[in-house]
Amino acid sequence: MKPCVGNANIAVMAPRPDDPDGAEQLVERYAARVYQLALRIAGVKDDAEEIVEEALLAASHTVPSFVDESAFGSWIYRTVGRAAHQRFKRWQHIGAPVPDDVMPSLAADGHFQPMDDWSARIDEPAVQGELGVIVTAAIDALPADYRTALILNDVEGASKPAIADILEVDVPTVNSRVHRARLFVRKRLSEHFGSGKSARRNRVNRSPGMPHPTAEKDPGHQYPLKRTLPEEGKPMPTKVKPIPDGHHTVAPYLAIKNAASALDFYKTAFGATETYKLIIPDGRVGHAEIRLGDSLIMLSDEFPEFGGKAPESLGGSPVSIHLYVEDVDAVFKRALAAGARELKPVMDQFYGDRSGQLQDPFGHLWWVATHKEDVAPEEMQKRVEEMFAVKK
Repeated sequence: MKPCVGNANIAVMAPRPDDPDGAEQLVERYAARVYQLALRIAGVKDDAEEIVEEALLAASHTVPSFVDESAFGSWIYRTVGRAAHQRFKRWQHIGAPVPDDVMPSLAADGHFQPMDDWSARIDEPAVQGELGVIVTAAIDALPADYRTALILNDVEGASKPAIADILEVDVPTVNSRVHRARLFVRKRLSEHFGSGKSARRNRVNRSPGMPHPTAEKDPGHQYPLKRTLPEEGKPMPTKVKPIPDGHHTVAPYLAIKNAASALDFYKTAFGATETYKLIIPDGRVGHAEIRLGDSLIMLSDEFPEFGGKAPESLGGSPVSIHLYVEDVDAVFKRALAAGARELKPVMDQFYGDRSGQLQDPFGHLWWVATHKEDVAPEEMQKRVEEMFAVKK
């Protein structure tokens, strides 16, 4: 990488021939920090590792599109935060109370109902022992949108606009959620200490830096997670599945001009399900994944600057994707109606399939087929010889 003259930040330009590892080094510098963020929000180690792995993979291909390191840091922080938040929302237990059911209620005068003052006991040894457990349980009981807002604001020290971007809401909504989440945690503490429960029950060591629920945010405070986080600057844990869940050993990766439109085409023509999409700052699709039956296909917009060119830029594609479906005639017809071009009509083949070939609107070639007959290798050899004999 080459420092940008007159800029205190390191400008992330396209890797130079004499600096091929620059982009990788930049990505690695953020790995531990965004892993902590993902784990704090998602709450599950495997989910956090998967989220960060996907983000860093995409980041390694998109680094050159950022003006400087600050822009890259903001992007990957928002990307991981949003993905972790969505993952937690998806997995939050079914039947979780809606916000108005769990948030502190308002009194008739518009203020929150008063709570018992337990803060005078904060320095008691017994109280210190159980505080972390109670606060952790209270935070985990929050609805996802409130929980993420509280963690990002009070633990991560993120700005309100950044939190609003991750949660896809406006800043006033963030302010409201953070305030009500703090009051919810305070209410849980008040109820616990006011109930006279024994402090010796569930005694644990208090997490260093555990914040007082009403204290102002301090980046040094750590949220007491159920699992140990890697120390800042240390590599992310490597004990992950070599082949992620839902993936096969081999998957095609398509470079496409206008990948966003291609996603719509594959959904309409082939019934694909979009499982993931990552948009980079210039608006291009940096990475996306779709499912067709039990199979995964990855795709992105073309990146000529990295040698990733689409068929339209190359003048065609030498590779075809073979797609088995229940009804080849119906799927083929639907694909043509969606904008595909027929190359070979659907017909019964000597090897037992009924299939046809088409080209999608983005230049990629597809064989679409339905298996009709199991043909033994000897019989297949006989048929192909007969077929070529007829052609002579």
